[in-house]
Amino acid sequence: MLQARRVPSRWPRQVVVGLLALAFATAGLAGSGLPGQLWYLRLAGDETLVAPADGRQAERVLARDSRPVPWPDGSQYLEYRRSGGAVDQVLVKDTRSGRVLHSADLPGLCVQFQPSPLSKSIVMAQCYRRLLDNKGIFVVVDLAAQRLLHSEPDQPRRHRYRWLPDGRWLRSHDETGRLSVRASDGAWQPLGQLRLPPGTRTRDIRVSPNGDRLAFIVGEFEDYESEKPKARAHLWTARLDGSQQVRVIADNATFDVRWSPDGRALAFNVDTSHCDFGDNCHGNSGWWTVDAEEHGIAPVVADARHAKATPLMRRFPSGNSAPLRGVDLLAWTR
Repeated sequence: MLQARRVPSRWPRQVVVGLLALAFATAGLAGSGLPGQLWYLRLAGDETLVAPADGRQAERVLARDSRPVPWPDGSQYLEYRRSGGAVDQVLVKDTRSGRVLHSADLPGLCVQFQPSPLSKSIVMAQCYRRLLDNKGIFVVVDLAAQRLLHSEPDQPRRHRYRWLPDGRWLRSHDETGRLSVRASDGAWQPLGQLRLPPGTRTRDIRVSPNGDRLAFIVGEFEDYESEKPKARAHLWTARLDGSQQVRVIADNATFDVRWSPDGRALAFNVDTSHCDFGDNCHGNSGWWTVDAEEHGIAPVVADARHAKATPLMRRFPSGNSAPLRGVDLLAWTR
């Protein structure tokens, strides 16, 4: 139940109106029944926290000074530790106890780790000799057996790799929108293509939990050749083959997307300040959720109620709650 509080007279009227609108918009969120767990990194404190997506229970600190990559069921997660040398360390930890389950050394600088939906020890990644290399190696590794299962050298940084729920691999090209798929024992096969507007690239692409749809961010560029981005990016969805492509939210600064574990909702990040990349916008960057079937909805406005989208909430150990802002949502697990 909302309780009346005295509003300081020094607050501008428009701020008070905005806060009241947001309070009414989020008052019923704790009972909204969002499934699963949110994993998020505090941008100002380097803490990773885990909390129920419905906001009914308090968040808890999971790790510090790392970016955990959880498996889809949330039972374990990967930590990548850079040594500054030729070999880096990968640890797999149990979420409840923090116990190390597997460890392995990987050469080079590896990014875009993706845990397998079918194995608790297999991951895919893209590895580079140097941070700014345009080409790297796509690898699939069994961390428990410390065995390289697959590698493809000289792969352009433009490629993004994702697991499909049945264990196949999806490859997308962020500039052309081309989509390909392959089984671990097969060859890459053309699947389809995303229709990217001129002067844009995909910034993030995610496969739905049942493997039939894509959610992706299309970013605009002030200078396409030099890769100077604009502070404008948009959320789209499509079928796995790129067909039935629709823009979910219009005219917004939307930079990341996550599927809910049941595939019925999307969480997306919005920078309502419209500040440039690299600026300190931690307090203006918030996470919202929307039905995955929506498209063409109005832009999100800071501290205002939205007809279709709802802000995700975080609950503190004190019992107080607030919109989920100033964090990087690493994952939304079961």
